[in-house]
Amino acid sequence: MTEKELKKLSRRELVELLLYLRKELDEVKLENERLKTQATERDGNIDKILKTVEKMNGQLSRLARTQKGEATETKPGAEPRNNKRKNNNKRRAQNVGRQEDTTA
Repeated sequence: MTEKELKKLSRRELVELLLYLRKELDEVKLENERLKTQATERDGNIDKILKTVEKMNGQLSRLARTQKGEATETKPGAEPRNNKRKNNNKRRAQNVGRQEDTTA
């Protein structure tokens, strides 16, 4: 509405226009608050999803290292636990064989 058209309106029409605009402004403010709340909730959900993805990424990395034969629980240069058991069993078998040779 132009300034010229506003000047032609009566007092009553101006008051009605102001009331209408005020009602419209209140509705827009309510919708704005609703959208802000939705955005905040979505941000929270996105944060949860990102944390879950990071956790899964770590699990997948550990799984990939394990599949490559790297033991994640051993120190660098140390043998994986399964190999230590196998080696200990071999040594025991060799020692038993030596003891039988010396007793015979």
